[in-house]
Amino acid sequence: MAIGLMLLLGGLAFYVGWAGALREGVWSPIPDFAEVRIPAPDLEQSQESRPPAPSLSGEAQARPEAGPRPAPSPERPAPPRALVSVVIDDCGQDFERERGFLEFEDPLTLAVLPHLPDSSRLAGEATLKGRTVLLHLPMEAFGGRDPGPGTLRADMDDEELARAVRENFQAVPGIRGVNNHQGSQGTTDLRLVQAVLEEASSRGLFVLDSRTTAATVLAQRARGMGLRVLSRDLFLDNEDEVEQILLEIDRLAELALRQGHAVALAHPRAATLEALRRGLPRLKQAGVAVVGLEELFEATPIGTDPEH
Repeated sequence: MAIGLMLLLGGLAFYVGWAGALREGVWSPIPDFAEVRIPAPDLEQSQESRPPAPSLSGEAQARPEAGPRPAPSPERPAPPRALVSVVIDDCGQDFERERGFLEFEDPLTLAVLPHLPDSSRLAGEATLKGRTVLLHLPMEAFGGRDPGPGTLRADMDDEELARAVRENFQAVPGIRGVNNHQGSQGTTDLRLVQAVLEEASSRGLFVLDSRTTAATVLAQRARGMGLRVLSRDLFLDNEDEVEQILLEIDRLAELALRQGHAVALAHPRAATLEALRRGLPRLKQAGVAVVGLEELFEATPIGTDPEH
């Protein structure tokens, strides 16, 4: 009986202590395994805090480092203030001497005499280089001077004149126009002039009046027939000296700037070649561009001006 009383008192003490521990939160029973729950992740919060995934398109990728800046485009050269054509007359006599005039960067125009040993060769070479080639047509001069093979003379009958004109035009390949060689008498003879211009018209050629005489009717008649026509403004090498030719080149620049364009004649001489080598850069510095005679017609509204 005493033993039973003791066991009863010990169990009562254990129960009182266990109940107090539960109330104070010091100890709690272990729950069953089925009651354990893992909290689900907050999807919205995880998406916001997650770094953005790289995009497959180039737009959303990180910006590449900037490369070197492209060089600024070069400024366009100022357009020329005026145009000139320089025509080298009397070509076809000496190929080796005359070919030097084809080596310039600036396109000189070559006027080639017919029926000479180097006429066809030089005209062909000039055409290959893109230069304008003229028939330098011999016409009768005052004072009994002989202009050379193929000269048109006032004493020719109509049939002889027509044949001579045709043969002259056929003798120089690749021509784009015609100008007179000498002709101080021939260019005042309306019959000779008419024969030349009819042939030029049939071939679609332009005309340059060399103006070897103030009495010439070549330009006036050509204009009346509706042909493209220009007249020579000055000769560069009446004096066969480099310094004098350079002075004439300066005059050419002044004239071109005053009227917008100009045409100069020169000859295939050593002094002329040297003067052009030194003088053509002066034209560029003055704002004057050298163009072939055909390009001068195409670039400017000229050819019907009574003064030119």
